[in-house]
Amino acid sequence: MKKILFIAFVLILTACHSNQNKDSHLDIPDQNAGPKSREVNVKIMRFDKDILAMVKDTSTKIIDTLRKRYGSFLDTTYCMQIMRMRMSNDRDLRHHLTDFLTDSDVKAIYKEVDKTFPDLTDYEKDFSAAFTRFVKYFPDRNEPRIYTMISAFNYAVVSTDSAMVLGLDMFLGTDHIFYSSMGFPKYKINRMRKEYLVPQLIEGWMRSEFDGSNTGNDLISQMVYNGKIYYCLDALLPTMDDTLKIGYTGKQMEWCKASEPSIWKYFIEHDLLFTADELKYAKFVTDGPTSNGMPKESPGNIGSWTGWQIVRKYMREHPDITVKQLMENNDAQKILSESKYKPEDSGT
Repeated sequence: MKKILFIAFVLILTACHSNQNKDSHLDIPDQNAGPKSREVNVKIMRFDKDILAMVKDTSTKIIDTLRKRYGSFLDTTYCMQIMRMRMSNDRDLRHHLTDFLTDSDVKAIYKEVDKTFPDLTDYEKDFSAAFTRFVKYFPDRNEPRIYTMISAFNYAVVSTDSAMVLGLDMFLGTDHIFYSSMGFPKYKINRMRKEYLVPQLIEGWMRSEFDGSNTGNDLISQMVYNGKIYYCLDALLPTMDDTLKIGYTGKQMEWCKASEPSIWKYFIEHDLLFTADELKYAKFVTDGPTSNGMPKESPGNIGSWTGWQIVRKYMREHPDITVKQLMENNDAQKILSESKYKPEDSGT
């Protein structure tokens, strides 16, 4: 059984069709897209709106209706794990949810969410296109259901066995007073806008489907694993700008491209690639305002960006390998070797 994956800030469109991928030369393998590839039609389920009925309906019928529609997500995932509510029966559930929904601050959040997301039709179209590609590249897998929620600023994305859940209150816009007043760091606030809604969910689903449990515990394994996830974003969101996939500003992306040889040299000279000491390498494959040890202009997660370039180079070197085969290959050192990745020579 797939574990529930909570992603407070998955690194990294909705109406972003005008943003052409700066790496649009990428030739994503398409061998397994046969005539039977099916079209996915996503309908987002507004859990955030449906639970409001709890305030008006005092009967137990509404709880049964919600359970029938959302299954264990209502009790286990949302109430207990996301909202940390303690309850032993339906009376407790109703009491805690009603208290939450009628709180003045929560009402203010709902008002802002309604204003920012009055309709999700455009998002449904983007998700439909992305998951149509997903089932094409991974014909043995199914697309998730998609719910929306108000998480009280706890999570942007949550993944369960068969569903992805979006915390709409985490995408209200970089200038929203909620975020600055709560002390979110600037580099995170920069991504708390609706342009990141679709790519964050898609990344979350790919991390849930390919959870990295077979990934090695050294830096290069973590780099390549993250690189494979971002390569999937290349495949599923082909017109999206790279900055939105990984959550960098345009200036940060320019720095990465200009500094790619020196970034790689840094990992080599400091003997970092094959270290299994998480204290040494974690800062290079996790989110942050910058990558400690590198120039202040560097963004966080620089190791994952480098892993992304390694995977892209590997796939260019092996055009017969499908996206599915890539994701099933957990030999990071082999991928590195066969990628022939040497930015100081190739300029990749």
